[in-house]
Amino acid sequence: MIHAEGPLLSVDVGSRETTDEDVDDVLESYVGGRGVGTKLAHDRIPFDADPFGPDNSLVFAVGPLQTSMMSYTGRMSCTGLSPLTDGLLSSNAGGFVSRPFYDTGY
Repeated sequence: MIHAEGPLLSVDVGSRETTDEDVDDVLESYVGGRGVGTKLAHDRIPFDADPFGPDNSLVFAVGPLQTSMMSYTGRMSCTGLSPLTDGLLSSNAGGFVSRPFYDTGY
């Protein structure tokens, strides 16, 4: 099931460079902003990364029902390495913030 389309926008804040990456394999296997975000963070953040260092990543992902216009489907997840526990963290937000992210095409 492909629930989203478009590439992944990767932003290197230190060098201010952006790249597009194909993540169709992840979108076919994982559902939802939290699932996709966790998989991408797990694959991209090294095991011994410093949460405040350049190896850490933040993954912003929207849910699969973003364009359905149903109530309570406009959710967005942010996943990364926690400075408190050194494990993956995932935060979820609702409201109107996820639609502009989806509309960018990434």
